[in-house]
Amino acid sequence: MADILNIHIYAPVPDVMNIHAGVCPDCKRHTRFIAFAYEWLGTNTTCLRCGREWSDGECQPLPFERGIRQKNIASAKKWWRTYAEMKKNEVNNG
Repeated sequence: MADILNIHIYAPVPDVMNIHAGVCPDCKRHTRFIAFAYEWLGTNTTCLRCGREWSDGECQPLPFERGIRQKNIASAKKWWRTYAEMKKNEVNNG
């Protein structure tokens, strides 16, 4: 009998989401940041001006890909909208 491979994908919903203003350490400009805080994983933050990402305060390396900063910004905004809609539905349904 062949072995069956079980795969479990862990994709938690953030406990806390916020947008805050500050000076980006990468682009050195006043900007807004989107931050998602997870219980066991720490905080993921994205600068909405330059697209640089930090995980738990550590600057993440940028992949060698054209337009990656714009993709990071778009991704952070997309997840913000998705999670905000989920929270809204929880409040309305529960």
